[in-house]
Amino acid sequence: QRGVLTFSQLRPEFLKVWVKDLEIKRKPTTVARKIASLRILMRWAEGKNLLPPGFIEKSPTIQALQRLEIEILPPETQQALINQTITTKNLRNQLLFRLALETGASAEEIVNLNTDDVRKSEDGKLAIRFNGLRRNKGRTVVVDSDLVAVLNRYLYQENRLEIGQPLFGPTKRGQGERLTRQGFWLTVNSNGQKIGVEDLNPRILRYTFVANFTGNSKELAKILGTDEQSAVILQNLAKKAIKL
Repeated sequence: QRGVLTFSQLRPEFLKVWVKDLEIKRKPTTVARKIASLRILMRWAEGKNLLPPGFIEKSPTIQALQRLEIEILPPETQQALINQTITTKNLRNQLLFRLALETGASAEEIVNLNTDDVRKSEDGKLAIRFNGLRRNKGRTVVVDSDLVAVLNRYLYQENRLEIGQPLFGPTKRGQGERLTRQGFWLTVNSNGQKIGVEDLNPRILRYTFVANFTGNSKELAKILGTDEQSAVILQNLAKKAIKL
């Protein structure tokens, strides 16, 4: 946009405009990933003497990474969200929320699940197969016994869903054969309001999973279906996350 064709033409003020534009249009993890990639390129250029010494430290990308913040739910609020679905006997919502909180899957991955994506892993445990969408890779995530019980009740006792059907049908006002990503967001948001959390969304549930995760970045990347650099960024953001 500014006609920058070589490293010698690059100026900190150009980067400042680029970062601000990113922060307006993209989510925090995307901003962090793009900035991290740019810093790798800039360090290479600095090593080749294509940039003046200290250019990276003077650039606004460092400050941008320090400004980025994500929001997560503390344990008591996570439990309040689940308890609210138990009180209202809404097994569907309980499963939706727990899948996000306990697997870290994105909203799009969850609403695109079919019944045959609930399957046995190689060691015989119940697992969820996420097929991978956009940047995420396909993977199979083993779930714990409590979530298995919820899945079994949902699949075989309350709904009797057939193989190949969408795991989550549309909302009462929705159209089509499955829950949409927008429908999922609205469901999370409305239930968040019931427990006193404004603007709750599936992305916050995903970030909460990251904050609760005790493994290393390589293990997190495998579970989320992302690359290790993105997993490192997520874990760093989670360390300074704002608790709602």
